[in-house]
Amino acid sequence: MESVRKIALDGVPRDAAADLWRVFIDSEASDDVPVHLSVAPGARLRWDALDELPDLAEINYAGDDTGIIEYVRRRPAILDLSWRGRLPDRIDLAQSAVRSLALRPVEPSRTTALALPASLHVLELVRIPGEMTFACIHPRNGAGLIGIFSTAPGTGFRRQVVGLGQLTRLDLFDADTASVAAIADLFPGLEDLTLRGPPGKVADLANLDRLPKLRKLELVDCYELHATDLQRPLAVSLESLVVDGIRRDDAQALKRLVPAKNVELRGVRTPAWLAANVNNPFREWPVRSRARRVASKAYSDAVHALDRLTPHSRSETEAIVLRFIEALNAVYHKDGLDTLQAEDVFVAVEELVRGRGDFAVEDALALLERCRDF
Repeated sequence: MESVRKIALDGVPRDAAADLWRVFIDSEASDDVPVHLSVAPGARLRWDALDELPDLAEINYAGDDTGIIEYVRRRPAILDLSWRGRLPDRIDLAQSAVRSLALRPVEPSRTTALALPASLHVLELVRIPGEMTFACIHPRNGAGLIGIFSTAPGTGFRRQVVGLGQLTRLDLFDADTASVAAIADLFPGLEDLTLRGPPGKVADLANLDRLPKLRKLELVDCYELHATDLQRPLAVSLESLVVDGIRRDDAQALKRLVPAKNVELRGVRTPAWLAANVNNPFREWPVRSRARRVASKAYSDAVHALDRLTPHSRSETEAIVLRFIEALNAVYHKDGLDTLQAEDVFVAVEELVRGRGDFAVEDALALLERCRDF
């Protein structure tokens, strides 16, 4: 049997190992990586070229060609599909054999009708824009599914996924803001709920009482729970409450006011830690960039150094701020800073000294103006 097949998705034959079971298809993939099939940007694809791969079970596609829908429908061996691109108004996979489906819209449509197969086990909808809705059609209205959803940065989860009223397990990650009331409206039968930040803003924990079947609640990096606002213990009775990453005062309130047989609290954070990490002005910089790593460490170091100053001393505070500015000058000379990143440095300096009696904000900003190279 041939060990290499010619795959001409975009009309250009490319080598692929005959026994591939997983492929990654996009216009930026490298031909020297055997599980990748590079295609010309914007090309109309001949999906049946993948028939040359008899063991293929998983497709990861970045692009806009809607022909992938029909191909996955007619090839029952495809069990896992991940698609990032401009999604059409209707995606009909009801007759497919897909078990795991992940969709990430590049540009929002108002509504995407999503017909799901009975075989589906995991539905992942990634970075859903606030103005977009996935209207799901599922044979069991979500029963038996694991829903893994996230919204676009700065967007709260409200009503972006409808039609899965029988969903019992939900994992909401990268949660900027989550409304428990909206979750209860959409998925009233939830038994297992996970909310993952940061920042994890949840202002209505009292609405957990609207999820009478809830047995497991997990909160990860949720630093704005407002648990101290709860007026009374919740009526919901949990089997398990797991918390990893929480404000110290919220942790105390949760333990007192959320009934659970098993409670596990980890990552209880002090105000200084939150200021250095969760409130870090550089957290939106490119995730893997050296600039973000160095700037974030410089900010964290400055926060902790200032927190240790007792009593406060203007000269010591000024020295710490100056060291921070010098670190950001080094970032500028090594990596460059664009206009928005430079503005983040101003925000960072302002946050470092805000509320301190020994060094006024205007004095700190004047120091930045004198000493910055960017």
